Amino acid sequence: MKAQGLCMVLVMVMVAANGPQQEKLDKDLRELAGKWLLVTIEMDGETDLPDDDDILLEITEDGRLLFEEEFRLTIDSSCKPKVMDLVPVENKRLQKIEAIYEVKKDTLRICAAFDPIPVPERPLAFDAKPGSKFEVWNLKRAKAK
Repeated sequence: MKAQGLCMVLVMVMVAANGPQQEKLDKDLRELAGKWLLVTIEMDGETDLPDDDDILLEITEDGRLLFEEEFRLTIDSSCKPKVMDLVPVENKRLQKIEAIYEVKKDTLRICAAFDPIPVPERPLAFDAKPGSKFEVWNLKRAKAK
């Protein structure tokens, strides 16, 4: 819990900061920017393929995540694991989703409680054990057509 509190303080400092920290944050967001294809979903201790072969999630350089709804995206790559907050833009019935993420080349993993209602805590590891509300989404960068 103390680590989560520290990461949130770091997020606020980084967002308010100008200079090198802001440049690093911008670089990290640019690394995430683009369209991502959902490959597998881990939940309840099992790995499943998505129902649809073309599920795309889009992240923009200005900090928006588009997937069924539009979310304002904030990240902090100085935490281990890296943290991501998704705040719904228009649908006020949705709650903020606190997630962790990792990106390696053209692979993105996001772990959070997505459905039906997010739990008010951030996962500490990429783990979707049976009975947990956490899901791990494994995505690949979509090829330009």
